[in-house]
Amino acid sequence: MGATEDPGILDDVKGLRAPGLHIPGKWAGTFTNRGERVFWNVTRPERPVVIQLKDERYSRLVLGVEDPHALVDLINAAIARQ
Repeated sequence: MGATEDPGILDDVKGLRAPGLHIPGKWAGTFTNRGERVFWNVTRPERPVVIQLKDERYSRLVLGVEDPHALVDLINAAIARQ
């Protein structure tokens, strides 16, 4: 559980998209690869944050955000307080 900045994930194999949006440079929807279900909402110029989940429908969320460093710090600090 936790969050990381991962710009390289945009070049990774995403798997089968269903349901989802198909626009060049935009990944939005559910992608399944090797039994792992990941929710994506990223546009190419955005910098992605990967949030690892536990005991949820999705194993990870991949989100494009304006300030990934701040979001990662916020999420990880909240987890540390638990």
